[in-house]
Amino acid sequence: MKKILLALMCVCTFTSCAFNDIFKYSKDINDGTIADFDEYPGMNVNESPLTGIPFAAPANFEINNVIMGLQNQSSEEDQNEDLKVTKDMFGSGLFVIVTLDITNLSSSKQTLTLPCGLLLQSASSSYQNGILVKDVLIPFKANERRHVSVRFYCLNAAAHGSDSEAIFGLGYVTNIPAFEPLFTVCAEKKLNISEYNSSNILSYYSACTLVQEIVWAITKGKIFEESDIRKYLKHVKKTTE
Repeated sequence: MKKILLALMCVCTFTSCAFNDIFKYSKDINDGTIADFDEYPGMNVNESPLTGIPFAAPANFEINNVIMGLQNQSSEEDQNEDLKVTKDMFGSGLFVIVTLDITNLSSSKQTLTLPCGLLLQSASSSYQNGILVKDVLIPFKANERRHVSVRFYCLNAAAHGSDSEAIFGLGYVTNIPAFEPLFTVCAEKKLNISEYNSSNILSYYSACTLVQEIVWAITKGKIFEESDIRKYLKHVKKTTE
């Protein structure tokens, strides 16, 4: 995954100041990390199940328990598809993408919120677990059933990204304090793919690349101050911009 991330950085550097920041801050972000850090269940090299605050969908929504992975990179001939944004894309991240089958059980319009810190558990240690760093809001018409793609950040740098063979489940929201500074800053930033369109999608990729570096560092034991995160993400636009 690290090699893929570096390749993305090289391809898209010219598109965003955020990529200049990742080159500038990469060493700083990773200083003090521990490659075999395993104190957080389900993260980095720890293969225990993820833990945290139990998550359940609101009563007016039903989420199918069978969550299938999507290919996290297009084949060479279909790479232009990576540059398109559709109304069924949500979340933020590069390597962990799943299809959620969700039904609004209400006879009125509703919005489902997938909370910041929501964890995605892979059924196999071969595939990465995932995390949301920002609330994800998915709108529904009355009694509507939707199949949407939702993107998560990778929690296991050495594992495989999602593909059509991967199976996942939702169950917890993390309560690990080390993530809180990141969540606080990300709440103010344009990070979810639904906040972008096809004309500025490379800016999305550059922002995600920077955040993924920080997430990996946290899973390897790094503790950040909120001021550090603000510095690293200073060129990622705010939601009000």
